[in-house]
Amino acid sequence: MIVTHADDFRFAAPPAGIEQLQEEISSLMKIKWTNELGKEWSRYLGSWWRRPSTTIMDVRPDDKHIQAVLQLLQLDGPQVKGSRTPQWSPQAEREVPVPLTVEQTRQYRTAVGCLQWIAIVRPDLQFTAKELARSLSSSTSMDWNRLKKAGRYLVATRHLYLQLECHPDQPLEVEACADASWAVDETRRSTTGVALYLQGVLLYSASKTQATVAKSSAEAELLAANSAASEALCLQSVMNDFWHEVVPVRLHTDSTACEVALEQKGLGKMKHLEVKHLWLQEVLRTRSISIHHVPTADNKADILTSHRHPARTEQVRPWLGLRTDEQEPKGLN
Repeated sequence: MIVTHADDFRFAAPPAGIEQLQEEISSLMKIKWTNELGKEWSRYLGSWWRRPSTTIMDVRPDDKHIQAVLQLLQLDGPQVKGSRTPQWSPQAEREVPVPLTVEQTRQYRTAVGCLQWIAIVRPDLQFTAKELARSLSSSTSMDWNRLKKAGRYLVATRHLYLQLECHPDQPLEVEACADASWAVDETRRSTTGVALYLQGVLLYSASKTQATVAKSSAEAELLAANSAASEALCLQSVMNDFWHEVVPVRLHTDSTACEVALEQKGLGKMKHLEVKHLWLQEVLRTRSISIHHVPTADNKADILTSHRHPARTEQVRPWLGLRTDEQEPKGLN
């Protein structure tokens, strides 16, 4: 298997065939080989990777991107106090926002860009990065305060990494977790959170602002379920190409109203919904996908929809595969 990104690639092969494959590729092009992926951290595509065992893969952002954010926010000193959650400060939210200067706007955009790159392998920052990115065109002092709170969270969680651990004993099925926070911002648009798992491995996670204004929490949850199902069905199709068999999908939601709406036919009491939002009703009847209720306290997509208090943040992070090292891995900048 070869994963290619522009002029960088990584391949997986049986140990006996690695040397031969390297020779064949080297005969076709000039290439610089790096170390094999093993128990020590190695850099690839702006992140650091290691494989501590045959069933575990670890990945973490390059520390230089974290350092860049902290330097821009002047939070890189040894005395800076970290935060256990990126949740906005209620006191700062009450201040009258003032437009940032041209230089501050440039710094804001640079820091948010770094934060978005970090969030690729830090799901706990995806909601934060998404919300901060919405203010790139017209940033204010409120946005700057929010960014600094995210920076303080980075200070406290600098050594977190994403652990992708496969559990071969689990059924071969896609677990799709969907959640939504209804009308949480000034525009009254809800946020969708999606997390896809396969045998315990987090394959995909996202935090997205919904395109339309949901008129109820049930509608917001339904739109989130639609997003999760769409991603899961795409993954199901890819795996069907690999293994020539249909891998079932289990769709999890903590909304009873959403579950009831999908199990019935037609609009029911939710006549304000467009019919296109109920395509999942038909999918549940015709495709290998089923919907299951999960308690809100156990929803793995919970942290992708809004900020949570410190205890809840620390509880949900391991569900997304986030772990921490006590010491800085060797070789990181």
